[in-house]
Amino acid sequence: MKSNVNSENILELSQAIAMILFTKLCAYRDDSCEKVKLSRKERLVLNYVAQGETKLSIAELMGVTKHAVDFHFRNILKKNDTSRIVVAVANAVKSGLI
Repeated sequence: MKSNVNSENILELSQAIAMILFTKLCAYRDDSCEKVKLSRKERLVLNYVAQGETKLSIAELMGVTKHAVDFHFRNILKKNDTSRIVVAVANAVKSGLI
């Protein structure tokens, strides 16, 4: 029997599991799940990250340079007081920003 599992499916599944686990963790750590104010472009970047897009593909989708996407990433991380983008995505999902 041939399996339909490939690296893309595994990546999507692992991202979904990570998001679920982090969201559950946030329920116990309210301080890490504060609603932050993000610009329209920052929310767009987070949406693309949540969909599994890379920085380069996000730049292409937005019609900007990778440097511009890096700028938005840095702002998102700073506003969320974290160094991990998955934390920022989970915060945005939990607070309804994306």
